Amino acid sequence: CGIQLLSAESAGKTSQIIFGSASDINAANVKWSYNEKLLSISTQNAAGEIALRSANGAEAVRINTNGNVGIGTTNPSAKLYVNGATYINSSLTVDGDIDLETMGDYVTFYGNSSADHSISSRNSSGNAADDLRINTYGALFINLDSNGNNTSGADFSIGRHAGTGAVSASDLLLNLSG
Repeated sequence: CGIQLLSAESAGKTSQIIFGSASDINAANVKWSYNEKLLSISTQNAAGEIALRSANGAEAVRINTNGNVGIGTTNPSAKLYVNGATYINSSLTVDGDIDLETMGDYVTFYGNSSADHSISSRNSSGNAADDLRINTYGALFINLDSNGNNTSGADFSIGRHAGTGAVSASDLLLNLSG
């Protein structure tokens, strides 16, 4: 049972459903091209956008007029804009910059459930700052300070500490200024 739209299997022949109105007779369509093996969902209107909805009609994905794809947002401002936590279960290749938009944000690398390693813009007290901090949880850290606001007073420090909280003088293995 169901509705079937069949077309010839020759070049240029497609099966399609066209949506429109009295003033825009071809506003959007769903089309199957046998030769290209391509199902396309498209708008023909210059201001048309596409939304995919999930449970209870909640919008899950939006493709705007610029071709930007948003997940969890109705106004994606980049080619792929994800609003919410993202999990990648393989490799991620970046051929460009990774921008953390808020001072103090982390890039975290998980070793196991009790040890995370991070790169952040935090000072030696763990507060958001314009320092660059590389931290191996429960072991070594490297802190680079370009403007003298590091609580240890150093421009470059390497230390070892037990994990959380502020770094004390006894934690420092190397402390350079000037």
